Amino acid sequence: MQIIDNFLPQDFADQVLKELNSADFPWYLNQYTSYKRDNEPQLVHNFYNGQPQSAWFLHISPVLEVFESKTEYKINSIGRIKANLLTNRVAPKDYIEKTIHQDTDKDNYISLLYYVDDADGDTILYQGDKVTEAMRITPKRNRAVIFKSNIWHTGLLPVEASIRRVINFIVEVK
Repeated sequence: MQIIDNFLPQDFADQVLKELNSADFPWYLNQYTSYKRDNEPQLVHNFYNGQPQSAWFLHISPVLEVFESKTEYKINSIGRIKANLLTNRVAPKDYIEKTIHQDTDKDNYISLLYYVDDADGDTILYQGDKVTEAMRITPKRNRAVIFKSNIWHTGLLPVEASIRRVINFIVEVK
């Protein structure tokens, strides 16, 4: 597990923020955050899922070059790239239990969470029991969190910030 602040060069981080703030950037309603049973809606944008899903993929794909330059990993293939936008609201009691998930159960995949904004709504990584917290990370603009994709985790809803935006890159590594 790695946390890298100032992950992208400042001009690139500014460009990502500008594009996601643009009135032209398309966000789509997803009725759940992790599983259909959680019933907690979020806005999403799929850049890549097996193949490019959006023209915006070309704008965001250079993040993967930065990932390779700042870590020991070399990418074999892209699994998925998706932006998530959670809005400010109080979560129901069972929110965390319903949204704990793995990005994949495969051992050779890495998740890169890129925080677009400063926000509350921590990311929690869990031990294999899905109860014991291993680490809690607060969203900070231009911060990257890198971990094995089969680690159980969840993202909390923002309560103080109006939104929480993260771009989730899931890649197979060599």
